[in-house]
Amino acid sequence: LHAATATACNNQVDIDLTWSAASEIPLGTTMFVQLLDANGQLIGQADGSPLGIRPDLLPDMPYKVIRDLRRISVGDHQPAVV
Repeated sequence: LHAATATACNNQVDIDLTWSAASEIPLGTTMFVQLLDANGQLIGQADGSPLGIRPDLLPDMPYKVIRDLRRISVGDHQPAVV
């Protein structure tokens, strides 16, 4: 992970992840993005494949920088820090 930012607006949090893989991304790889409240309780998550597609469909890209955007709906909950 090179960088991560989060922005909260209208009961949702947008997460911008910048990362790279040191080698080929195996089929079945899942990224876990979880949002916690101040008590450490899970209030939302955006888990799934890198870039939302199967890793075998990604071009061969060891060390290539990837930007992956995730959105988490939080309803009435407040994240601990954004």
